[in-house]
Amino acid sequence: MIFYSKALSIPTNNRFGKKTDHCRYCYEPYTAHMNVEQLKSYCLSLPGSEVKEIKHPGNMLSYSLLGKKFAYFKTSQPEQWRFSFKTAPAVFMELTDQEGFKPARFMGRFYWVSAVSVEDMDEDYLKSLIEYSYQAALSSLPKYKQASIKNNLN
Repeated sequence: MIFYSKALSIPTNNRFGKKTDHCRYCYEPYTAHMNVEQLKSYCLSLPGSEVKEIKHPGNMLSYSLLGKKFAYFKTSQPEQWRFSFKTAPAVFMELTDQEGFKPARFMGRFYWVSAVSVEDMDEDYLKSLIEYSYQAALSSLPKYKQASIKNNLN
C-alpha cells in the first residue's frame, strides 16, 4: 500500500515499515543521496547565505540569510550532524509522522524538523525542503533586503 502526501502531492513510503523498492522518504526510485559535506556546501551556495559556528551551549553550525536562520547542524554528541530546517505546517505534520524525522529540539513549535540521517534521504527531496526553508527566511526579510538579494542573482 502506498500513502500519498497531501501537502507535497507525491506518494510516500508506508510509515509502518513495509519494505518497498523506493526511497523511504519519497516515492522516487533510489537516486543520489547527499552526505553531510555536500549538504553543507549546498546550504552555503544559496544566495546571501552565511555560516556561523555556535559553540557551547548550543554547539551548532547555523546557516542564515542576513541573520534569519534557515538550517542548522548539531555538532556535538549524541545528535552529531543531525540536520534541522523549517517547514510548512502541513509538511511538518507529515514528516514528523515518518521514521527518520522528528520535531527539532526547542524549535518544533515553529515547524522546524530534524532529519536523523541525511544520507538516507533523496537528494532532490532534501534540496526542495531546504529551498522552502530558505524562501521562508527570505520572505521574512524587509522588501529592500529581498530586492538586493534577488538582484545579486541576476
